[in-house]
Amino acid sequence: MSVIAHVDHGKSTLTDSLIQAAGIIAKQAAGQARFMDTREDEQERTITIKATAVSLYFEMKNDDLLSAEEREEEEKMLGRKAVTNVKRVSAEEAAKFKAGVQAEAEAEETEEEKTIREKNAADKGQHTHTEDATLSCHVASHD
Repeated sequence: MSVIAHVDHGKSTLTDSLIQAAGIIAKQAAGQARFMDTREDEQERTITIKATAVSLYFEMKNDDLLSAEEREEEEKMLGRKAVTNVKRVSAEEAAKFKAGVQAEAEAEETEEEKTIREKNAADKGQHTHTEDATLSCHVASHD
């Protein structure tokens, strides 16, 4: 396999990750080791000058080699239900979904939780958010 890309587009990071996956370097070193930059000037200048070859061993699971039909047949033999209608989403869509779920969870304050929060604020002699909004409205209306 050859890795070809523009300058600073992650070629060394990619190859370090592949080498890490093969167990040659530690996971923490991947992306920083610049394992394929074997010359001293390459390490100093953080650029790859000469091509370097490496042999990697990767063991694939048998189910990685199966076609969709063969995988479905094996799932049936094992008594597993097939997963259908799976939609892949982009990282951006996943982040938006996660943010929306978190916002919903925070917004779903129960009446009991609201009462407790307001009571705790009153016990501390503090205004609640609702009281602050009311005070602000009264001040604004008297100006």
